[in-house]
Amino acid sequence: MTADTGTLIAITVPIYMNCSTNYNYSYMNVEVQLMAAGTSQPLSSGNIVRAYPGISNFTVSVAAQTPPTPGTWNLNIVVTVVQANYNTPTDSITTVPISIQIQQSGSY
Repeated sequence: MTADTGTLIAITVPIYMNCSTNYNYSYMNVEVQLMAAGTSQPLSSGNIVRAYPGISNFTVSVAAQTPPTPGTWNLNIVVTVVQANYNTPTDSITTVPISIQIQQSGSY
């Protein structure tokens, strides 16, 4: 992916989950966050989505402002799943690294 410096971009994250129907819960909350690689501070978050028992398939878009300087922007997409009705701690976390080439605006 390539983007211009200092622009707002949207990253679309497809989510596919197979939540067991053997557990007694009504749904799970799924949150998608975008973080700079090597940090734990979110740059932005997508909407929290509910996943129900069985197979869930949906997409979440996360918006972020690109850096002001050209270069490679290394990010982590962090997907967190929490059981909603038991107030349990995080059920799972998945981190997917991505890189975006940032180019000077108008340098095509």
